Amino acid sequence: TNISSFAAGDLLYATGATTLAKLAKPASNKFLQNTSGGVLTWETVAGAVVQKKIIHDPTIGSFGSNTPAAYAPYNMTFTPTVTGNILQLDHMSYWSSRSTQVGGYFYDSSNTVKIAIGNAEGSRQRLSFLMGTSNSNSWVHPMMNTAYYAAPSTSAINFQIFIGCHGNTTFYHNRNNQNSNNTDIDNARTTGFFSITEYASTVYTGSGQGNA
Repeated sequence: TNISSFAAGDLLYATGATTLAKLAKPASNKFLQNTSGGVLTWETVAGAVVQKKIIHDPTIGSFGSNTPAAYAPYNMTFTPTVTGNILQLDHMSYWSSRSTQVGGYFYDSSNTVKIAIGNAEGSRQRLSFLMGTSNSNSWVHPMMNTAYYAAPSTSAINFQIFIGCHGNTTFYHNRNNQNSNNTDIDNARTTGFFSITEYASTVYTGSGQGNA
């Protein structure tokens, strides 16, 4: 094998006791596969997880609207690798109020799609997740959900989490409603996250998710 024929990234490997061969570098991201016969090849990565992005939000805040609106700390721009790949959306955040409910949904604002929402029925809200409180002093409660969304394209998508509450009651994010400045665990500051994981389209099968 003539070394002058090599380029950056090429491999030289033994094909026998006294013979060598060149394996040219791949044109794109590949993994190196070795057969039982000692033949090396570059193969396409076929694993499930393609990429993952997370927003971690420890900030405190509040809102009070019966009409769901985007809660800005969880806005995320995500660019799918392959059209049709499955995006797993995971959300968990902590909210507090008094004897009422808060809910919301995942939203693809680039393509105006509400993701994994409930079935239409009259004028009822259609949400992806819902959480209620029922006490006199307001404790912190988690609100969480997972949804799956087929990537509509390989263009950047702006994902949002819309939040709304019952009767325009003020809800507090990552803190207790009373927010006393003491060391009681009742008044602890908490944290939430929003993550998106892209999987190869062959990983998940099925139907029935409600989008709108």
